Amino acid sequence: MSVMVQKSKEEGGLEGGVLYIDTENTFRPERIVQIAQAHEMDPEKVLDNIIVARA
Repeated sequence: MSVMVQKSKEEGGLEGGVLYIDTENTFRPERIVQIAQAHEMDPEKVLDNIIVARA
């Protein structure tokens, strides 16, 4: 979902950024890269648009 929300509205996304609240230390940037690449998105831009808050 952290990747999909960043897609254009035409592609079903919201063209938005993401705040990921991680309460169990489960955020994995390498997985975000895989998903972004699978959707032909720039992984660096996708990661730049995700703010991770550890709680």
